[in-house]
Amino acid sequence: RARRRRRSPHGRGGQGRGPARSPDHHVGAQPLLRRGVRDRAAADLEWLDPPPPAALDAAAELLARLGALDAAGAVTPLGRRMLALPLHPRLARLVLEADARGAPDDGCLLAALLAERDVRAADRLSLTARRRPARQVVAGPSDLLDRLEVVRSVEHREADARSLGIDPGALRAVLRAREQIASALNRTAGSTRPSNPRSGPGTEDREPKTADKPRRPSSVKPLAEAQGREEAALRAVLAGFPDRVARRRSSRSDELLLCGGGAARLSDESVVRDAELL
Repeated sequence: RARRRRRSPHGRGGQGRGPARSPDHHVGAQPLLRRGVRDRAAADLEWLDPPPPAALDAAAELLARLGALDAAGAVTPLGRRMLALPLHPRLARLVLEADARGAPDDGCLLAALLAERDVRAADRLSLTARRRPARQVVAGPSDLLDRLEVVRSVEHREADARSLGIDPGALRAVLRAREQIASALNRTAGSTRPSNPRSGPGTEDREPKTADKPRRPSSVKPLAEAQGREEAALRAVLAGFPDRVARRRSSRSDELLLCGGGAARLSDESVVRDAELL
């Protein structure tokens, strides 16, 4: 969650909304992926309002970075799987990466959180009005993981949502979107999902239990699985937003330098308070 400060070659300048509201500023990425073209061939597409050439170039570059187009502009096998999902290419890439890492449920929920409005109503108001955060922010590794965990904690007890600062309407929208994305993922060919839906990354390689094998403490396995799921979720987000990596201008500063050019300011509501790279 960061506010863009200056114009970037990969996006529109001026104040922008956080990623939970607008996952991408590129114009024409989805039509280009469906056509499987880039460069001058993009001019052959039938546009209601043709986007500027620079926007088409940025969209083609994005698709190539996501692995959806090859060097010749043809759709890759990964790109065809992305097309099977009713999502922006960024979110489709995120879902497929999470699926490949054995965390499809988390991937679908993360994509839904990014596609729908923020479930934390106070944070939406604070971001829009530039107010100080309405809640005490506890440092953590990721704003998306923070929202993923809070949604999981209230999805079956919506009555508690408001007391935790969660917008019930936004929560329902996210849960509906998650189910739709999961259904679409189940219909795609070549899913790498493990047979056990509760399994995490690496569970397909576990050895069968034997009588003479020493057993580990019961707390070790759940902790390792939780860390594996968190790692899978974070890497899936990175796969969908490779050009949104930023470095702090200085230690613990809210000023960010974007890898694609330009700068941003980290939102006061963000839980990511210590990491140098975001």
